[in-house]
Amino acid sequence: MSANIGFLKNYVPKSELLALVHNTRGEEGEYFKELLEDTEMAIRAVPPIYGARDKGTEARVLLHYFGGATDFWITELDPETGDAFGFACLNGDRPNAELGYSNVFEIVSTDRLELDLYWDDTTTLKDVMAQ
Repeated sequence: MSANIGFLKNYVPKSELLALVHNTRGEEGEYFKELLEDTEMAIRAVPPIYGARDKGTEARVLLHYFGGATDFWITELDPETGDAFGFACLNGDRPNAELGYSNVFEIVSTDRLELDLYWDDTTTLKDVMAQ
């Protein structure tokens, strides 16, 4: 299997995706091809909106976007609209960080955040909220 770049462009910021694709042609090309495939599988594994609601703060965070002091931790995703549920902390403002909805397509389009390609998907909402 090879990664579907058309699919990934909706979830991985442009500059990050371009770097990954470029690296597939280099000396470590196989590693980066596998990383892209793993990333696609991780995105496709995110439950739909309300799909993890019954787990509360024990829901697993499957995607993490970060940049500067801003983080979005995603537990549910609508692949059609990009709407996502999770926990967000903007500009390091932990007292005002909150559970709620955001849009992954908008997050990616800013090209100011990165998708954490090495995220530990056993992490729960409870874990990130306690940080």
